[in-house]
Formats: sequence, structure tokens, C-alpha cells
Amino acid sequence: MRRWLMCRACGNEEDLGPYFNGCLACGGALEVTYDYDALDERAVAALVAPSSHARSADLLPVTDLDDVVTLGEGNTPLVPSLVLGTDLDLEHCYFKNETVNPTWGHKDRAQSIMLTKARDFGFDLVTVASTGNHGAAAAAYATRARRKACAVFCPPETSDVLLRLIDTLGGLAFVADWEIRHQFVRSLVSEQGWYPPPVCTRARPPTPTAWRATRAWHARSYATWVGCPTRSTWPAP
Repeated sequence: MRRWLMCRACGNEEDLGPYFNGCLACGGALEVTYDYDALDERAVAALVAPSSHARSADLLPVTDLDDVVTLGEGNTPLVPSLVLGTDLDLEHCYFKNETVNPTWGHKDRAQSIMLTKARDFGFDLVTVASTGNHGAAAAAYATRARRKACAVFCPPETSDVLLRLIDTLGGLAFVADWEIRHQFVRSLVSEQGWYPPPVCTRARPPTPTAWRATRAWHARSYATWVGCPTRSTWPAP
């Protein structure tokens, strides 16, 4: 199925890139778009089936699921709330337990797509700015994708445990002030040809943001006994 990038501001269309500085016409944010009318009904049915791993090559910016960089992320459980739902007067309130992902966080979903695209685009070097969790995920998936290096720039507040975890997973952890670390990332991307993270000011590839859809698809697979989700929230990147 056809996939392309569309600017959310001006509607300009581009191929899947890589583009790290937004829309080529206006600089606005690019978003992956799909030809939904061409989507096979069987693919949709499989996508929301209770046994689904919340993956579909038709609805991700990849061409072959068998070639995706993965550590088994996704398909995380929905846990019913015993207190919050009552406090919010919600009949059905569930927590999506993303801590069972490979590096214990929801960032694993993004890194699966990020490192798949980095490899497909021919980038051997990856860099991110992170307080810790994102960096650990990037390091793990860069190692899985057999990239040459993953540089992670963390603020001074990042715990020694997370810094050691990044190193253990194959990354290179560096500590720098909050703004300086972003400057390091931008410099490596623009001057040295490194691949940037999904969230990086004025230098971000749009395709990894598609990972958010996998969580929604999996929640939808519970609709037969929960009902279709009407609202979801998750930690900000």
C-alpha cells in the first residue's frame, strides 16, 4: 500500500525521506499518511484481533514485517483500574502496562521503527538526547540492528543506574547540560551524518512517530469485551 509524508501545516506531500528538518515547502511537521481506501479488509480484521501483536506492514512505514528491527515489543497487557476509574466516574478504565516491553518502557515501540528506518536509509550511526529511558531503548535497538554506534546525551540528573544500563545495552552515554545535549545531537545530525531521534528540535525523522498507532490498535483488540477506547493518555516524550 502507498505511504507518503504530508505536511500538517500546508499539505505538501513528499516520499518517506529521510527528512530531518520538517516540510521542504514550509518547515512544518511531516506525518506519515496511508492510502486507507486500498487497505485490505482482512488486514484490518487481523490488526484488531485479540491475538494480534498490534503490527501491520500496511499501516506502518515499513515494507516487510519480517525485516523489522524488533526485540518483541508491543502486545502489552491492559490492566483494569481499581481506584482511578471510580474517581473519574469511568465505567471502564484500564492501564496499558508498557513496563513489560524489552527495556521496560513505551519508547521501545518508537525505537523499533526508528532503527528499522535508520538501517533501511543506510545510517550506521544513531544519536539521541534523553533523560535515560529513551536512550536505553535506542541503545538496545541500535545494537539489535547492528549499527556501529549509538550516542546518548543525558542531563546531569540522569541516574547512574540508567547511564550504566545505556552502556550495558551497547550505547555510549554522555552527560551534558540540558540545552547543550540537544546542540550535540543537532551537530552530529547536520554535520556528521548521524541519524536523529523521533523527537529532536528541527531535526526529527517523521516515520518513527507511527509507533503510537500500534498501542491504539492493540487497545482496540479488546473492544469485544471492553468497548472501543474513547480516550487515551501516555507520558510525554
